[in-house]
Amino acid sequence: MSPYRNQIGKYHLVAEIARGGMGLVYLAVARGPGGFNKLLVLKELQPQLVEDPGFLEMFFEEARLAARLTHPNIVQTYEVGSEGNRHFIVMDYLSGRSLSRVLRRKPDAFTRAMHLRILCEVLQGLDYAHNLTGFDGRPIGVVHRDINPQNVFITFDAQVKLVDFGIAKAVDSQLETRTGVLKGKPGYMAPEQLSGIVDVHADIFAVGAMIWEAVAGRRLWSGKSDLEILSQLMHRRMPSLKEAVPSAPDELVRICEKAMAPDPELRYQKASELLADLEVYLVEAKEVATVRDIASKVSEIFASEHAQTRSAIDRCLAALKSGDAAINLPALPMVVHEGTPSGVSPHLEASTNSKTPSTPNGTAAPDTPLPRPRRTWPLIATLGGAGLLAMAWFAWPRGPAAPSGAAVGELAPPTAQSAPPPPTQAPAFPTTTAAVATATATATATATAADVVPPAAPAPVQRAVAPRTPRVTPRVTPRPPPETPTATPAPAAASTCNPPFYFEGNKKVYKPGCL
Repeated sequence: MSPYRNQIGKYHLVAEIARGGMGLVYLAVARGPGGFNKLLVLKELQPQLVEDPGFLEMFFEEARLAARLTHPNIVQTYEVGSEGNRHFIVMDYLSGRSLSRVLRRKPDAFTRAMHLRILCEVLQGLDYAHNLTGFDGRPIGVVHRDINPQNVFITFDAQVKLVDFGIAKAVDSQLETRTGVLKGKPGYMAPEQLSGIVDVHADIFAVGAMIWEAVAGRRLWSGKSDLEILSQLMHRRMPSLKEAVPSAPDELVRICEKAMAPDPELRYQKASELLADLEVYLVEAKEVATVRDIASKVSEIFASEHAQTRSAIDRCLAALKSGDAAINLPALPMVVHEGTPSGVSPHLEASTNSKTPSTPNGTAAPDTPLPRPRRTWPLIATLGGAGLLAMAWFAWPRGPAAPSGAAVGELAPPTAQSAPPPPTQAPAFPTTTAAVATATATATATATAADVVPPAAPAPVQRAVAPRTPRVTPRVTPRPPPETPTATPAPAAASTCNPPFYFEGNKKVYKPGCL
């Protein structure tokens, strides 16, 4: 629990809802005269990150963007503030469930018409965000970049909210996405996002993927890992809805294929265009469902969990009113959190037995202490690096081939420019000529200049050889090393042959006796 005092500005912290890599999320109450109390959600930057300019800038970038968004289908941000070294965002409190939770729990009564109606509401919020303008009338160009069922929230009082604009991007953003950093979930990511190109077409693709899942009744990339999904996206291979569901209505197949076209220019150019086609289909196919019908069904499915959460909140508020509130804030029971790249989504929802957490960027009612967000990209990067290392190992040369005109184990004639260095500067191992390195790395590694050239001169390490007429020399088997010690290292014992080589500068030399 947070060691901080339980009040920030005018907001009294009632309970802790979630912890993430970047933020802490609390249930808070704004109190006023006459017994006025309003439940809100307060997201605070982690105390250990307040001194980091990068995280502080990211936090306020999220707050700056969220504060501009005011729409019935987007979670409302009320205030962005600081008190000392505590920085926070205050948002609407939502009581309900994310679409991902509903789909995991849905009975047969949760129909395709209900699912598509929810996506129509999402498209209304997206169309507003995409066309948002500043006070000067210029488009802000907001792109959500992480549309998926976890970030669509259905309240018990019949509202559909798009949440978690934590990684959203605006054209006037002061932050740049780092090279090699992907933002969003691979299962709903457009192909062009792999190359860092993100605009409204990426959000439209993600909604198209959700339509695909609404029709097929399963995940778009079911059974595939993130790495496999990214590979398919790289080759622009999209699963066919008609192949997955041969009985799918032709109009829905057409809408889905256009929304998910690999080429962004072939997709719907505006969220409103996709919304219009989807609504026309629902009317013509007589697949009608209202948000009120959907909220009633969600309330029915999660009735017992909602009652438990409401009771826990009432106890926390009663303790606060009586002055018995604990110094260490209690964690609301049954809070489930789905972490996002931005850290924590300040949205709550209740569930007693869900194994997959879920949270959007607004708020709702709670379920069990939250696990930390899963970080899959470091794992993917590690696997990719291991693959590259394996490829490099098998591709590494096991020793250079013998040079033309010289036999293995025999020194090649030196060129006119290659003069032997002074004996005092000779290295411990003979590496001054390419022929010596070749003999060391390939054949038997124990042959030295004294082994091949008749001992006409006293120097044992390097010996000048008279020029010979170039010819093909018969292969010579190197003699065993002389009894007297030379500059060449002694054959390695079996225990020192792992690995069987060593490096001289950038050159790989195999150990004598290890081949």
